[in-house]
Amino acid sequence: MCSSDLIACRTDQYGCTASDAVFVQVNSLPTISISTDKAICKGQQSVWLYAEGASQNAWTPATGIVQTINDSILVSPTATTTYTFEAKDNNGCINKANVKVIVLSVPVAEAGADKTICYGKSVKLMGSGANYYEWAPLYGLSAGNIASPMASPSIDSKYYLTVSDNNGCTAMDSVQVFVNPLPIVGITADTMLCLNDSIMLEATGGNLYNWTPIAGLSNNK
Repeated sequence: MCSSDLIACRTDQYGCTASDAVFVQVNSLPTISISTDKAICKGQQSVWLYAEGASQNAWTPATGIVQTINDSILVSPTATTTYTFEAKDNNGCINKANVKVIVLSVPVAEAGADKTICYGKSVKLMGSGANYYEWAPLYGLSAGNIASPMASPSIDSKYYLTVSDNNGCTAMDSVQVFVNPLPIVGITADTMLCLNDSIMLEATGGNLYNWTPIAGLSNNK
């Protein structure tokens, strides 16, 4: 606060003078303490903004404010927003301060199309979308922290992929690995036969057959 005297002097036509003074007091603006700028991931986070000012305080705009406690607000805007804190003291003096909440875009997780394997086989999962990867559960996976691990589960399994970018924003996707059981094969029992004789070998359990070695066979299919 500062003050000053203003003096007014007047001289009339006869050379007579008179003066008067008025006292002007200049009140200082209220001091504001406010949070620094913040960054959040779109749709995933909220953040508290803190401020202190005077006896009468208000935040604007109302966009994205989800909770207010005293002079603090919890915000979750969908786009980058600058919030203004206005403080008004008992003298009617007003001061303002701003804080920006930057809304970061989130990555798009892609775990790939569903897969089908035979029991005992493996398949490569094709993850993409960000810089860091985390698969769960780890059952049947060659690794859990790479984009494209090998999967060899023994039963139908659903894998969840969480991707993270350099800002810490995340996204999730999933992929199903279906496991087909192996066919139950039936085959002709071991047999002895004389030279130049032949025997019919029979197999059951599948739709397609392939015999090896082919030596001595009339057909290996």
